[in-house]
Amino acid sequence: MEQRLTEKTTLSASVLKTIAVVLMIINHSCVLFMNRYDSGLLYGLIIALTRASFVIFAFLLAEGMRHTGSRERYLIRLFAFALISEIPFDLFSFGTLLEFSKQNVFFELTAAGLGIYLMDRYQEWYIRILIGVSTAALATVIRADYAYMGVLLVFVFYYLSDRKTAMYIAAALILFLCALPSGIKEALIQLCGILGLVPIALYDGTRGRHLPSLVYYWIYPVHLMLLWLIGMPVR
Repeated sequence: MEQRLTEKTTLSASVLKTIAVVLMIINHSCVLFMNRYDSGLLYGLIIALTRASFVIFAFLLAEGMRHTGSRERYLIRLFAFALISEIPFDLFSFGTLLEFSKQNVFFELTAAGLGIYLMDRYQEWYIRILIGVSTAALATVIRADYAYMGVLLVFVFYYLSDRKTAMYIAAALILFLCALPSGIKEALIQLCGILGLVPIALYDGTRGRHLPSLVYYWIYPVHLMLLWLIGMPVR
């Protein structure tokens, strides 16, 4: 019993994916249904607590870019699902087939992954900075879901992975600074993304028992489409 209490709890990549996916589905379900009837404290609390999902996804992308056998295929897969997910995302978010005022999260992840891919091809610090800034700006220009914040988070998780304390501080600082321009309520919700650092801190570097990778990719567009279809009668 005493030995069990001293054992450190750790999480594999598959567990992190599961946590992120569950939080994402709860978040989107709450946006679709609960916001119609209660946009007060309970709604805000659920949205805030589930905001950690993107922070975990950003971390998993950094891990994916570090360990994938082919970065080119990895980026092509991300971009393919960005295209596949756009109509479900637009139907869910705007109720229209195509809406270009905001793009789904796969575009964000593709931009961040592309930035890492290009920066790692150069040793010159000024070229790396130029690529990093350009990639973050690209995510903002195309109006990806989390704009430059998401790209910067991925960069932090990738390039500071060997300095854990600095990585956590930098990630928290990005979330804090990006929340400042928002109103108080939205800022507090954004800051709750910091909670995503808790399961990340428990990550043990292993893949764990996992479903085929494409299953996790398909969950995003499929669950958005299902939520839109389920929500149609109450629109």
